[in-house]
Amino acid sequence: MNNIILASGSPRRAELLTQVGINFTVVVSDYHEKMPVAGDDILIWAKDTAGNKARMVFAKTGGIVLGADTVVILPDDNGEYYMNSRKVSLLGKPENEAEAVNMLRRLSGKEHDVVTAYSIITENKTVVKAITTKVFFYELSDEDILNYVNTGEPMDKAGAYGIQAKGAVFVKSITGDYYNVVGLPISSVVADLKKLRI
Repeated sequence: MNNIILASGSPRRAELLTQVGINFTVVVSDYHEKMPVAGDDILIWAKDTAGNKARMVFAKTGGIVLGADTVVILPDDNGEYYMNSRKVSLLGKPENEAEAVNMLRRLSGKEHDVVTAYSIITENKTVVKAITTKVFFYELSDEDILNYVNTGEPMDKAGAYGIQAKGAVFVKSITGDYYNVVGLPISSVVADLKKLRI
């Protein structure tokens, strides 16, 4: 497989590519992520974001570029956005500890969706997909939440938790690709790289 360019500074995505033996170089995209506006379809927005990250790096480097974006979606009758025609709220990376606490309280005892969109760009072809995994949380006490937030782990993660680290203890079950929740649906990415003959 040819060397690819990962348009992301995420250590988790880098670890997954390394795990499956893909040679890659990291070139972090300069794309400034724009928040969706009320009424947007989150799947379309996530795919656009992943595509824009990859395109910005491709314009500078050429080659084979992989961009990705992971978001946590909570079904919410008062949500501003949509996913599969239902109202949802978007939980990105918390800006501070209070926001992390609030996100985890909202996820407590509920099912939510983790969407990772990715884009692979080559000179001749572009692939853009969004993969969804359903995650169900145990009921969390305030003590559970505060102790976790005090570790600092939630601060750089969508939805304020890391399934591959301490946040694993909150997860009752998942339906779908575990690695998608970590930050990259690696089997789907590899399948697409093979289809592109990379």
